Amino acid sequence: MPYIGSAVRKGNTGLITDILIRVYETEGYELVHQELPYNRAIDELLSGTIHCTLDIEDTRQKVLQSKQAIIIYDLAAVYLQTHTFKGIQSLAGKKVAYLHGYEMDHLFPVKFKPRQAYDLSSAIQMLDRGHIDYVIDDETLLKEAIFEAKLPSTEFDITYIASMKSHPIFAPTDEGRKFRDIYDRRIPEMIATGELQDILRAHGVTEESIEKLIKANAR
Repeated sequence: MPYIGSAVRKGNTGLITDILIRVYETEGYELVHQELPYNRAIDELLSGTIHCTLDIEDTRQKVLQSKQAIIIYDLAAVYLQTHTFKGIQSLAGKKVAYLHGYEMDHLFPVKFKPRQAYDLSSAIQMLDRGHIDYVIDDETLLKEAIFEAKLPSTEFDITYIASMKSHPIFAPTDEGRKFRDIYDRRIPEMIATGELQDILRAHGVTEESIEKLIKANAR
């Protein structure tokens, strides 16, 4: 997948990468992150060229989705304080930016004008210049993007929209099935030992968010 703030970083690092490394290293597998446009990652997953990427729960057919979520995705909108946001209906007909290749418009019941950006800090700069009306993504990543754009946080407001479960999805192959089954076995083990919680805390995830993920995976 593409690099995404603190979640997936260069050098095989980041929150998601660290979790997956710990999932597979005890089974003798080395995790290697490849930066790909998301649409290409999906195509290569379906062909079996790559083994795994991420998606929002139950949004894609013909892939093998894990039972265990890897993170709770707090979708939010960021906008200039001169604008208002009164819920999803506020996006209707507006210019809305999100990360290139993610097709986030299909998550919403209203139609807006998609403006894709190659990184979130660039999207924040577009917002500051008045080229777009809103940027949508994970709330934590949006806050990081404002900081990386070197713009005053007081210019912007961020409003939470909804929480969504993010799952690893795997290639529809024998290898993909094997790696999915390892993941779904290892995550409960890591929760039981506290290993997963420690990784999340080390990356600054709040106790409230950690508890939300643990409860989601207990169902």
